[in-house]
Amino acid sequence: MTRTEASGTTQLVAAMTKALREQQELTQEELGKQIGYTGSAVSAVETGVQPPSDKMLVKLEEAIGGGLGIFEKARRLVLLDKYPAQFKNFALVEQDAVSLSSYQTFVVDGLFQTPEYARALIGGGFPKLPEEKVEELVEARVARRALFDRAEPTAMIE
Repeated sequence: MTRTEASGTTQLVAAMTKALREQQELTQEELGKQIGYTGSAVSAVETGVQPPSDKMLVKLEEAIGGGLGIFEKARRLVLLDKYPAQFKNFALVEQDAVSLSSYQTFVVDGLFQTPEYARALIGGGFPKLPEEKVEELVEARVARRALFDRAEPTAMIE
């Protein structure tokens, strides 16, 4: 993926990461060490070649976010970018749902899938996806379960 192919969210996070890193006069290697990644991983994010993982966004917020919450706010948008295009609107509606009705005949609904089950479904398709893409999609699917941790309104599953 080139920077021009990267989503708007990935491009914005890339620009913010680079600007804040340079403002704090850190090299990519130095920032990488602070957040537990390599300088190459930081470079991949800054060039838009690889979107940041959720864990990396949390670490970036701690290291260079300056208490602004920029990377924290980006987490939801980056997660949405990981969903297939045909599912993004559904995921947005699902996050605000008060009641869900679901009927699945052959597959456990995505909200109830364990990481292992989701990995088997996503990784077992054809054509075979690269392992990194499988893990990215599994992470996105499992993140949907945050709906169950929401205090108000409590989601009712029917």
